[in-house]
Amino acid sequence: GMTRPGVIVVPVTPVYPYPYNPIPPWVRSLPGGRLAGRIVDRALGLP
Repeated sequence: GMTRPGVIVVPVTPVYPYPYNPIPPWVRSLPGGRLAGRIVDRALGLP
């Protein structure tokens, strides 16, 4: 059937309070992903 544009946008929608986080949620779930996320967050001045 017809695919709505919103369906494609949903998976890449940020789950975090700040909108421009470069690390996807699935990366955070990987071993060491949480640590890498914290490093990037600090580098970008995010909480």
